[in-house]
Amino acid sequence: MRTILSLLILNFAVGVSAHPGGGIVALSEDSALVADPTENFIWLMQKGQEPKKVVSKFHGHWMTRGLDGNLYVEAFGERGGAWATAAFRLDVSAGKVKQVADHDELGVMVFAVDRDGSLVFQRGGRLVSRKNGKEVPFTSAGEDLKLGEVTAYVWSAEGDLIFADRNRIRRMDSKGVTRLVADIEGKVLEPKIWNTADVPIVFGLAVDKGGDVLATVPHLAKVYLIGKDGGLKEVICNEGSWRATGVSVFGDTIFLMESDSRASTSPRVRVLRGDGGIETLMLPPRVK
Repeated sequence: MRTILSLLILNFAVGVSAHPGGGIVALSEDSALVADPTENFIWLMQKGQEPKKVVSKFHGHWMTRGLDGNLYVEAFGERGGAWATAAFRLDVSAGKVKQVADHDELGVMVFAVDRDGSLVFQRGGRLVSRKNGKEVPFTSAGEDLKLGEVTAYVWSAEGDLIFADRNRIRRMDSKGVTRLVADIEGKVLEPKIWNTADVPIVFGLAVDKGGDVLATVPHLAKVYLIGKDGGLKEVICNEGSWRATGVSVFGDTIFLMESDSRASTSPRVRVLRGDGGIETLMLPPRVK
């Protein structure tokens, strides 16, 4: 029995370490930060330049820009026989990360950060806000959403929180009023990489300058643009075994972080310009 349990833990650990995420934030129309959980770096990618290591020895999957203007990343790793996650604030110029929440305080891989620097994340079936060791319901409405598994967050220009509960994308305003943005359905592609369920999961969210929502759904190999009426439109075709997991927007430019569904490799970034042009930024080099 102990041997079987050990094998299960090992298999889970391998899957986790190779699991891609939504670790991308655009900095300009020609540059973006990317968390690479394969080589354990945070990269700065700039058009026409070699990728630059910003932070080393960092196993990150999730990256987000808080309403406070700062950048935040997540690190996931083994701790005392369990797999735990912690949140960090990223200082790009200094090339450093500072922990803002411990494994025991967070317990999830994705989160958002509010204007006052408080972390917003899932606790049970609802969202909570945590700052300085104190945890309260995210909104005064105190609504229990009965959430399943929140997999991505993004803030709108109005300060509404948009989040994905696996395949359901919701939008919550400052009063806690929540509405459904879209319910994404479809047959999960085989093999069921990064997900053993039959539900297509949203890995990344972004909002374009018109207020429409972008969602990456790697289990369907699709990136959707979701209009205000809830209509879904594919914005880019998948290419070979690459599938978009993360997405970020700067002006008219859409950045897509893509992972190879057939191999555990560093992510690449493709850029979709406002005129419809598509560019591929160089992959981070393999570490010797």
